[in-house]
Amino acid sequence: MNFSFTDEQQLLRESVEKLVEAEYPFEVRRERAASEAGFGHELWRKFAELGWLGLGIPEDAGGVGGGPVETAVVMEGLGPGPPPRAPPPARGGGGAPPRPPRRSRPSRRW
Repeated sequence: MNFSFTDEQQLLRESVEKLVEAEYPFEVRRERAASEAGFGHELWRKFAELGWLGLGIPEDAGGVGGGPVETAVVMEGLGPGPPPRAPPPARGGGGAPPRPPRRSRPSRRW
């Protein structure tokens, strides 16, 4: 089995590392965590622009369509130091609501 990252996953990893290094060093994380809001609006806007907030959401539901590996790549890159707190509406979980399984024909049982 090959457990190496794909080229796309490697690019994602590099983009997370660059953003953290340039815009979100440990000191900034600590300041934002201690602020009244507890998070930085501009940082979460950047996450959205980069598509990271839609990684675990299927493309047909408006997301990026990534899987658990892509999500783990982003989380690992953000991992060192205090994590970026989410704005209050986003803290309850995320992603698209679960979809019922598709059936080839209607079930008479239900």
